[in-house]
Amino acid sequence: MSVVVTLTGSFPPVRLSPPPLTNDEVVLSIQQCVEAQLKATSGKNIDWLFVSGQPQNDIVGIFATGLGLQGSGLPYKIDKNVKHESPITLDELRITANFLGKKPLKAHITDPVLMAECCTVDSYLQKYRSLDEASISFAHALAEEVEMILSNDSLPITHIQIDAPSLTSGEDLPLAQKTIEIVLSSVPSNIQTILHVCHDIGKIMGKLLDMEKINILSVELQHLNDIAWLDAKVLSNSEKKLALGVMPVNTNDIPSARLIERDLIFAAEKYDIKNIWGITPNCGLRLNTLAEAQERLLRLADVAEKLNSRFATS
Repeated sequence: MSVVVTLTGSFPPVRLSPPPLTNDEVVLSIQQCVEAQLKATSGKNIDWLFVSGQPQNDIVGIFATGLGLQGSGLPYKIDKNVKHESPITLDELRITANFLGKKPLKAHITDPVLMAECCTVDSYLQKYRSLDEASISFAHALAEEVEMILSNDSLPITHIQIDAPSLTSGEDLPLAQKTIEIVLSSVPSNIQTILHVCHDIGKIMGKLLDMEKINILSVELQHLNDIAWLDAKVLSNSEKKLALGVMPVNTNDIPSARLIERDLIFAAEKYDIKNIWGITPNCGLRLNTLAEAQERLLRLADVAEKLNSRFATS
């Protein structure tokens, strides 16, 4: 049993604002992200799932232009039917793969409902009858991006992650499940799927465990402790693994390795280490300084190595 380390997505780019970055800045940002991940893994017996660092924009802005949205930031406008106009993340993933070789790489797709929610109501109602209809349109467009990514044999993609931070703030869960299933409809069984959800998932955890097409739930460990009914048996029956967020990202304070390890040992005893796929920061590192982000990666690597050693026979 080996716990995987991965980022939830973003890493500090060489320049934060204003987007877009130049092509050279994108390459440098990805190189910076890859080098930080390689440094964290150096000399350690751990499994690491690499990411590009999503340098070009926030998780909505990354996809906005490629799906034909208008505007330079939130809220965007829909002035024509949403469609996949051109590859959105393919170049970024190719650059990352060139730096990594054949090391495993994760691709990220933003939740279709969030994409629709980040457009002005009047603009999407001019083209669609409801938020639901707009979200379905986004889902089909993003499904084309996933299909394009996975059809590229030169990319060592092993995981696709759906980033859905608004699921805990009132997003329609049946609609979210429907759109996520559309996005992942072409994903073969040898590719693992991850759903990343931010903040307190207590009220929705049961529905997250029922979601089709999802193999791994990426959630914050601190919010699992209040879910009395969640245990190893429930997780095993759901056939889903956990990626546990063990580190806040909106503070300069980084928890000690001992504190993180303590929390993870408790989680391993409660949920069974076999149900814990990996560990992550709680959210993206885009707004961290480079030094902070690098320190967080090194801390995660240290914890993973200790945890894997402790549960080596599990």
